[in-house]
Amino acid sequence: MEMMSMVNVLGDIQSMCSGETVNLFVFIGNVILGFRILIPILLIIWGSIDLSKAVIAQKDDDIKKAQSTLMKRAIVAVVIFFLPAMVAMIIGLAGGETGEGAGANCWACATDPNSNACRTVRPGSND
Repeated sequence: MEMMSMVNVLGDIQSMCSGETVNLFVFIGNVILGFRILIPILLIIWGSIDLSKAVIAQKDDDIKKAQSTLMKRAIVAVVIFFLPAMVAMIIGLAGGETGEGAGANCWACATDPNSNACRTVRPGSND
């Protein structure tokens, strides 16, 4: 009985990562890509605005505080930008990503929605 339920679960995973549901993973990948670009830019802009306000005010304490805030925001921006790559590397080292099968299609679409691996499994793609 347990073996049949395991086969059903594996079959569900295989069917989940193909066909129309791939579009969901493409959407998730596009959202992640947008966050990877937009959030670091916004953090650096806000930090620069805070620093420029402190420089204009010409208060040493405010300038040091704004510099510290800008550095923290720059570090957070770098971490946010590289976070998906770090997660992919950790999953790859752990052996969770084999590069084969429908699960790999889900992973390819969530991490790089414009990749060739993702385009080949998307319904209606003519590439």
